[in-house]
Amino acid sequence: QYLLRHPVVLDELLDGQIFEPMDYELWACQQREVMQTLQINGQADDERRMDHLREAHHAQVFRLLVQDLEGHLSLEHLSDHLSELADQVLGLVIECAWSSLKSRHRDRPQFAAIAYGKLGGKELGYASDLDLVFVYDDDDAQAAHRCRESLVPPAAVFRLGSMQECACCAGGRTT
Repeated sequence: QYLLRHPVVLDELLDGQIFEPMDYELWACQQREVMQTLQINGQADDERRMDHLREAHHAQVFRLLVQDLEGHLSLEHLSDHLSELADQVLGLVIECAWSSLKSRHRDRPQFAAIAYGKLGGKELGYASDLDLVFVYDDDDAQAAHRCRESLVPPAAVFRLGSMQECACCAGGRTT
């Protein structure tokens, strides 16, 4: 199933180092360089850079899957690897998003992504989702409003508001 959804990862099978330990910081530096090169050459908008990052992420997950199936990783080590990979991808996404802002008022954001759940506990599995809270510090009184508008489509805010209203009317039930 994974190969059908992500055929580009087949190249990983040809890599003689598929069973070698991964240096995720080095991997993140390599991905950063590729995304910067794409941007410098005018070949990448945000979507193309995210496509590249998704493909690189899928390739790393596939490498871990092969190592797992061959018995090279314990469950604990697999979780550690998946968590570190997620940390690095999240960092790259934040960097990409910040660099693409046209009107930012500081060079480096005072921004953090705090992981809860499986990622926060470094217990990710193949199908785990990421439970994240974004925290920032900004003197601009409208920063929170603009941030919410840029991250959450208006329809989602309306839907959430409607669900909360229905829950109140139903005595707390959301069914």
